Amino acid sequence: MKYQHIAWDFDGTLYNSYSHIIYCLTEGLRSLGITDSQENITRLAHLSLGDSYAHYSSVSGIPVEELRKAYRKQVVAMGISPRIVPYPGIPELLRDIVASGGRNHICSNRTVAGCKGYLQRDGLEQYFDVFACPDSREGLRAKPEKDMVALILEERNLTPDAMVMVGDRNLDHEAAHAAGVAGVFFDPDGFAVISCSPEYVAENIDALREILLG
Repeated sequence: MKYQHIAWDFDGTLYNSYSHIIYCLTEGLRSLGITDSQENITRLAHLSLGDSYAHYSSVSGIPVEELRKAYRKQVVAMGISPRIVPYPGIPELLRDIVASGGRNHICSNRTVAGCKGYLQRDGLEQYFDVFACPDSREGLRAKPEKDMVALILEERNLTPDAMVMVGDRNLDHEAAHAAGVAGVFFDPDGFAVISCSPEYVAENIDALREILLG
């Protein structure tokens, strides 16, 4: 293994959660009287929720915070969603990384509980070490800031070249690069518009496995 430590984004990387995100975003918008095509909502959701809120705020005049609250209300109502599932091959890859002496870490803009709930449901929490989320430590800034990537380096006393970040959005790699860490842009859904100059690109689980374990 070239990298002994792998920092994983959660949504769109470990877990296929986009159907859930798009559903909650659509319903949240509808509750505020905003409708749009599923094509547009899907495209914006794959950029980021922040981009989605900014767009719909600009066209509706509704403050971003109100849009965020409407989305969160739908997420809370859904609880642990059956729509959110690991991508095929991810559980086996996590297991094999650990079996090869590597360590997996979470680096997500979700809360710690928001990640652990699904990992526990699916028997995957055992494969993770550090959970770097905005609520992991007071004052941590979400990606694309470097804080959560830097937290993993600090917690495990690592140099940046010992770790690689796997994520499906530009903001994951902006955060990694700001901390001096290389990135694998994982695009299993084929929606990526890459602008972050990642060191590696993997379009499927086999390519990701080859990069991390090959």
